[in-house]
Amino acid sequence: MNLSNPALFLLILAGIAVATKESAYFRDWHCSLVMNGLRAEGCHHPGGPSRGMASKIDRFAIPRNDVKFIIDNWYLILIAVASGVMLLLPALRGASGGSLSAAAAVHLINREKAVVIDVCEPEEFAAGHVNGAKNLPLSQLEDKLPTTVKNKQLPMVLVCASGARAVRAEATAKKLGYEKAQALAGGMKAWRDAGLPVEKA
Repeated sequence: MNLSNPALFLLILAGIAVATKESAYFRDWHCSLVMNGLRAEGCHHPGGPSRGMASKIDRFAIPRNDVKFIIDNWYLILIAVASGVMLLLPALRGASGGSLSAAAAVHLINREKAVVIDVCEPEEFAAGHVNGAKNLPLSQLEDKLPTTVKNKQLPMVLVCASGARAVRAEATAKKLGYEKAQALAGGMKAWRDAGLPVEKA
C-alpha cells in the first residue's frame, strides 16, 4: 500500500477517526430494556450481559440515530468523499483519453526519439496522423507491436482519434514490456487543437 498518496492517506485517517468514534459510541452505550420482568443494564461492563440476555437486547434495542451520527461527523465524511474523488481522478482521466499532453508528446518525439504508434483504423490514419507515426490498429497491436518496435526501451506515444483506444493500447503495450508507452490525452483532436502538424496518407 502506497501511503505516499495524499488522498489515500487522508482516506485512511478518516476511516481511523470514524472507527474510533464508533468504538467510543459502543463503549459508552448503556442498555436499559425491560424484558420478561428482567432489567438489563450496563452493557459497557467488561463481563457484558449473558448470552441469552444479549440475544434479547439485540432483538429489542432501539437503533442508533444515523442522521445524528452523520451531522456529528460531517467533516470526516467530507474528507472521505474528497479523498475518494482524488483517488478516482487518475482513472477517470485515463478513461477519457490518457495523461500525456500534446506538448509533452512533442518533447518525447523531438528530444527522446519516441516512437509514435497510431492505433486508428487505416481509413482514419489516412485522413490525418502525427508526422512519422506508424499505423497499427488496436485489434492488431498485440500481435504486431513486437516486430514493429523491437527496442522496448524507447519512449512510445500511442495515438487514436480521441484518446480512448490509445489508453487501451497503452495497457497492451505495457503488458508486452514497453514500460515507457504513454497514451496521448485527447488523441488527434488534441493534437490538431494544439496547432501541431498533421500528415495525410
